Parts: sequence; structure tokens; C-alpha cells
Amino acid sequence: MATLRESGAPPAESVQRRKFLTPFTALAEPNYRWLWSGQLAASVGRSMRSYLRLYLVYELTGSAVWLGIVQGSLALPFLFLTFWGGVLADRMDRRRLLVVTEIMLVVLWALVSTLIVAGLINEWWLAGAAVISGTVQSFSRPARQALVPNVVSRPNLANAVALESTAQSGGTLAGPAIGGVLASIAFIDIGGAFWVTTALQGYTVVSILMMQWQFQGEMPARRQSAGRSFLEGLGHMRSDVLILGLVMMGAAGSLFAGSYHSLLPVFAKDVLHVGRQELGLMVSTAGVGAITGGLFTASLSHVKRRGLLLAVGGLGYAATLFFFALSTHYALTIVLLLVVGTLSMTYNTINNTILQLIAPEAMRGRIMGARTFVFGLAPFGLIPLTALAQATSAPFAVGLGATLFAVALGVLLLRIPKLRTFTAS
Repeated sequence: MATLRESGAPPAESVQRRKFLTPFTALAEPNYRWLWSGQLAASVGRSMRSYLRLYLVYELTGSAVWLGIVQGSLALPFLFLTFWGGVLADRMDRRRLLVVTEIMLVVLWALVSTLIVAGLINEWWLAGAAVISGTVQSFSRPARQALVPNVVSRPNLANAVALESTAQSGGTLAGPAIGGVLASIAFIDIGGAFWVTTALQGYTVVSILMMQWQFQGEMPARRQSAGRSFLEGLGHMRSDVLILGLVMMGAAGSLFAGSYHSLLPVFAKDVLHVGRQELGLMVSTAGVGAITGGLFTASLSHVKRRGLLLAVGGLGYAATLFFFALSTHYALTIVLLLVVGTLSMTYNTINNTILQLIAPEAMRGRIMGARTFVFGLAPFGLIPLTALAQATSAPFAVGLGATLFAVALGVLLLRIPKLRTFTAS
């Protein structure tokens, strides 16, 4: 079985101080550097596509319903397939699985780009492509996350997980801006911008192929059926209270704390009484906060008491989100959004880091599949909370979500003491 490389003696105090000041230590390892650069390219391309796809769908149909259909088509496979993606990641060479799935995405988006340039695209093609993309990503994302501990040394694992989150946040922030600029250039237009996202996806394939890493050992899950592996993974998570608690904490964040971002236009117009430029700054501030949180967490990679950081980050996230819901002053809202973005990324990254540290190598794919699954729960929290905002007000809906999130965290932290006392070895 592929194993993590063991470190030598613990670093000296001066080295730990340098780690705090330099949140990029994992990038010194060539294999991880390739994996991370591919993740950044994929994140930028994915965010560009999301923005361009919504713009194109609305241009084709003029229907808000179709916007929801296309976005839902992308998210739906995550609810049903991510754990099976984790099963597959525990049954085969994860690097090879990533190469296959990323090539499939390149082919898919090259076809869509061709249809757009040829003027043959329609909303049905876009919805179908979204379903295929979500299906492929249901298998690629668990494999990518499970591969990280195989290509980075254990002392740098926490830093690597934080940098993975930072790459995703950076892509989410930069992608729509790049896509908007490219689409506004006449000779590039939306079709050309889609081809750029295809090229970025192609770089992701190249980055994986450039890694000088070969699978060694065996995958115990190969010796049993896929169905048996599925049940074994569920049974392991049920029996390991710490893993179950971490997955439930992730689900609580997805269900209760994520609606604020979708409701920012409502806050801008109805609560703060500001225009589009101010709304743009609000959205960007939350994104900058997420990048800040990723870099901050990467700087704390040497800290051992990660359970305490998880508890403080989660409860701080819930409290700041509640105060954001109460704010009626634009300047204060900007500050609170920066803190909300920072703490949300800190909370989610530390949650993922602890999972990576404690997941048995033979089960890592399935556990990462479960973690990917909880992010697919977000629409189940978003839909009722946005409906509540429509019926009452956005501040009430976000405030209630923050309160439910804090209560869920409090119950989990009290019922599962290991969540708040976890210390990295």
C-alpha cells in the first residue's frame, strides 16, 4: 500500500518560527508543487466556466429557472456518486484515476467550446454537459484529496491541505473576473473564453503527468466487491466517532452557514441600500477573506492542538456571521465579511486537515468521498433559507442559519470531546 513518507527529528524552534512566517513550505516538494499548480489551474477554469455558463444560459433563455436547472445539474451527481468515487480511489492507482478523469473533462469542454463557437449550443447541451462534469468530478475530487498525503511528507501535510484550499479560493475569486474580461473582447467572446478554460483543464492533466510518483504496494479494497467496499467505508465512519463528528461538522456548515453568499445582493439592495459596485466589493471581500484564511491556516501548520483551532474557528465563524446579519452599516459589513471569509476557510481547512491526518490509508478515498458529499448538501440548506429570506428578511434568514450552525457545533463539540481536544502527533 502506498504510505506517507516519515519525517526525521522534530524541527527546531527556529524552524517552526520560519514555518509560521512562510505558509508555502509544502510547495518545496516537487510532486506536490505539480499537483497544487494543476489544482489552481482547474479552479480558475472551473470558476470561469461557472460564470460564463450562467451568462450564456440567461442570454439563450432569459429564464431564471434555467439558471437553477443548469446549476442543479452540476451539483446533483455529487449527492449520489462522491462516495462511490471514494470507493474507486481506494481500489486503484489514484494518480491514474486523476489522469483519466481530467482527460475526460478536457474532451467534454473542448466539445462544448466547439459548439459555442459554431453557434450550435443551447441550454439543453449546457445542462447535459453540467451533469457529465458533475459525474466526472464526483470521481476526481475524492481521488485528488486522497492523493495529497501520498505525494507530500507528513510534516508538510497540514500545510499542503491549507494550500489546496487557498488554490480553490484563489481560483473562485479570479475566475469570474478573467472570464468577464475575456468574454468582453470581441474576437474572443464567450466561445474563446470557454476554450481558455479547456486549456487550463489541459494543464491540469499535464501537471499530473509531470509528477515523479509511482504507486507502490497494494489496495486492500481490491480484494472485495465495490459494494462491500462501500459498506465497509460507511461502517468505519460510523465506528470512528472522530471521523463521524468531523463529517457532521462539515455538513452543518454546508446546510446552515452557506446561504449568506447567495443573499449578498439582497443585503446590498434592501439592507445597506448600495449599488452594484458596492455589491462587487462585498463579494470580493468575502473571497479575499477566504484566501486570507487559507494562508493563515497554512501558517499554523506546525500547531498541534488543531481540535481547539477547529472549535474556535467554527464558533467564531458562526458568531461573526450572526453579527454580519445584524449589520446595517456598509463599512462594518465589509469588515465582517472579511472576517467571515477568513474564519469559514480556517474552519473548513482544519476540518479537512484532521480528516487527512487520521484517515487510514486504505480508507482515505472513501472518507474524502464522504467529505466531498457534504458540500453537495448545500442546496438543501440554501433553498429553505433563501425562501425564508423571501418570506421574512435576509438578515433574519442568515441570522437563523448562523444560530442553527452554532447550536449544531456546540452539540457536536460537547457530545464528542475528541473534536475539541484533538492533538496532532
